[in-house]
Amino acid sequence: MNTSKLTAKSVEALETARNLAMNNYNSYRRVTCFYLPCLQESQGLIGELMTKMSKSLPNLEAETRHIIDALPKVTGDVTGEIYISNETNAALNEAGSTGD
Repeated sequence: MNTSKLTAKSVEALETARNLAMNNYNSYRRVTCFYLPCLQESQGLIGELMTKMSKSLPNLEAETRHIIDALPKVTGDVTGEIYISNETNAALNEAGSTGD
């Protein structure tokens, strides 16, 4: 994944997603792990779009958290590499290619 094409906020959300996955004992950063920090970003684009679409941010955050909590967990040391899932990688590549 080439992060040079991502915005600073996107890179920050990726790092937050990594921490979220690690704290949740997941071995992969999935799209939902990336989506949650985007929802939680004050004055962020995703939250603003959801609000304009009359979506409840607290409900979306709760639903996303529920999905993350249901992801498979690993045991043992999770401080190593947290991988990016194929689904997340494809989404990030698509986002990067639309910026060209």
